[in-house]
Amino acid sequence: MNSRSSILSAAFFCASLMVGPLSFAETPPAPKPPVKPAAKPQAKAPATPAGQAEVLKKYDLDKNKIINLSESQAIQEAYEKNPQDPMLKKYDTDKNAKLSDGEIMKISPPPPAPPKPKAKPKAKPAPPKKGKK
Repeated sequence: MNSRSSILSAAFFCASLMVGPLSFAETPPAPKPPVKPAAKPQAKAPATPAGQAEVLKKYDLDKNKIINLSESQAIQEAYEKNPQDPMLKKYDTDKNAKLSDGEIMKISPPPPAPPKPKAKPKAKPAPPKKGKK
């Protein structure tokens, strides 16, 4: 019995030598969660300079900061009636006393196009099943 207890004591001692240093070791820090990329901002209408703000205030009837077709026609008619209007004259870049569609686009450019959705990778086809003949 004495040899049996000494074997058990030796085994316990060896096990404590192996486990002992682990109990004094520093615990590793918890893993940090992965950082998510910041969400892309929504497309917004660009800020309007002072001259554009005056034109938009007067002619942008729906207040969306975009000149639509009816508003564009109203601007063109107003400038034809008064080609000396300083608010509109600065947009007549070709100096023909008429505002073209391109010149009106400078007053209120169209909103930026929404971002295209990312294409998802195609799934690989399943390997063919081996059938019995």
